[in-house]
Amino acid sequence: MARPRSFDREHVLHAAERQFRASGYNGTSVDDISAATGLGRGSLYAAFDGKRGVLVQAMAAYFVRLGQIAPAMLAGPDEGALERLHAYVLRAVHGVPLADDVPPAPDRAASACFAGKMALEIGAAGPQQISSRRR
Repeated sequence: MARPRSFDREHVLHAAERQFRASGYNGTSVDDISAATGLGRGSLYAAFDGKRGVLVQAMAAYFVRLGQIAPAMLAGPDEGALERLHAYVLRAVHGVPLADDVPPAPDRAASACFAGKMALEIGAAGPQQISSRRR
């Protein structure tokens, strides 16, 4: 019988997101994710099916957080809509807040838009082709 999960999935995904932001996808190893999240390699593979799975789920969580802040940030009259949209985009670019127990990024490069940063690195290859190398 398998043991029940004993980790906070949200914390793990936030910590992994921070690691990917800081080092990029190809610059992040499973060992880096393990160190950032506190989960062992075996637990990461069991829960997320490896580095690619962690990235996909961390990005999904990122988009959920973006969606959660959108209604409050974008609601209002037509007058001021452009300013609200600008503030929302800046919030997305500079990072949607992570879990309280995940420290902030040490520099602006690490706090850049997660989706944009991963899209630039992964490029046209798409998620099926991204590197799965282990370091």
